Amino acid sequence: GYAPGSEDWNLYFVKWMIVVPLGGIPLLHVKIFQPSAAVTSVVAALLNLILIANVLISLFFGIEATLNRVNSAPAVMLAASILIKVATVWARGESLAKQGPDGSYVYFYTTSTPWVVCYTIWNLVFSVRSGDFLEGTMQLVWFWCFMFYFYTVTGRVDQIGYYFGFARGVSLSVYGATKLFCGFTPLFTEAAMDPETNLYQAM
Repeated sequence: GYAPGSEDWNLYFVKWMIVVPLGGIPLLHVKIFQPSAAVTSVVAALLNLILIANVLISLFFGIEATLNRVNSAPAVMLAASILIKVATVWARGESLAKQGPDGSYVYFYTTSTPWVVCYTIWNLVFSVRSGDFLEGTMQLVWFWCFMFYFYTVTGRVDQIGYYFGFARGVSLSVYGATKLFCGFTPLFTEAAMDPETNLYQAM
């Protein structure tokens, strides 16, 4: 991890403060209480802003490396495509999101399946450059499993990309909340660490 107060620690703290209270909690509110279409639309707009912020904040992580700078271009394009999609949906007078007929899921119509695939590849590269490849990869696996599960149980009523907003919002919020809790808990921060192993010496 990073030392509290360091630049990287502060960036991650801001990231999780955006994702957890502003993303996960409103999503769960919509899922549990099934509010009006107007409230659902407001939450959808908020979620899209958080998604854009979550992508763009990656531009501030390790920009000195070549891979980081190269991966910044897809980040900007992913964020721009969401803005264009939101504007297009509003211009057509359509809803950004809606609840399923049985209330079992919330569909977001700004993330097509090709966009989610591109986001997954970009995030995988981001995980490599940030040094959290295993954690980042597992996050991607979890939200794809989440999407596929509900895609199946809801009868595949929409393209799988529309399941992304709820799946990613909830799964990333739970991950972020857990990571924040561990980072502020002495039981974890003061725990003994395994000594570094020299791979060649061990062999």
